Amino acid sequence: MNIVYLLISIIIGYLFGSIPFALIVGKSFFNKDIREFGSKNLGGTNAGRVLGMKAGATVIALDILKVVLCFSIVYIIFNVLLNDYNYTYYLLFSGLFAIIGHCFPVFAQFKGGKAVSTLVGFALCTNYIILIIAVLFFLITLKRTKMVSLSSLIGSLVGAIISFIPIFNFSMLYGIPQNIYYGIFMSLATLILFIRHYQNIKRIISKTENKIKWMK
Repeated sequence: MNIVYLLISIIIGYLFGSIPFALIVGKSFFNKDIREFGSKNLGGTNAGRVLGMKAGATVIALDILKVVLCFSIVYIIFNVLLNDYNYTYYLLFSGLFAIIGHCFPVFAQFKGGKAVSTLVGFALCTNYIILIIAVLFFLITLKRTKMVSLSSLIGSLVGAIISFIPIFNFSMLYGIPQNIYYGIFMSLATLILFIRHYQNIKRIISKTENKIKWMK
């Protein structure tokens, strides 16, 4: 594996992940810095609470898209142009650091989101079968508990677990091999999500976590 190529992939991923779409949308269209409202994080859920459901959905879509763009650029550079057979590992590192960039963005004083949308983007680019199953568990949990945080934790954990099960392993969009290394990257991404939800986990345990009111 070429260390220079790996570092370039990591930098691309981190910079794309650092784009604070929640901050951009809030300031550009609502004249609000959402870091001063709600949970004060730059994620789609907080954007939805502060700016409205349409704005929240837009932020979520853009946060997913930035990971997809990151994967596409790394794929084009290292597979199409340079024809490096290690490109799949560059993709995984780039995607992981896009998630890290989203949580700790250089363009927003290292205070970002909680990794949910970017993990969705990561799964979409690597194994959409796992994504579909994880989203199903997310929706089931959300229906029963009305807690977005707990639903995100359950969905991501399910995705990480089944990434190690061969029956769910399919070679997807970018030809990333579905092996133990992929499972490790999924697990690391999920660990980041759990760490970012530390305060939510405390509130879930103490039964003080916020619940959504629009789902009947």
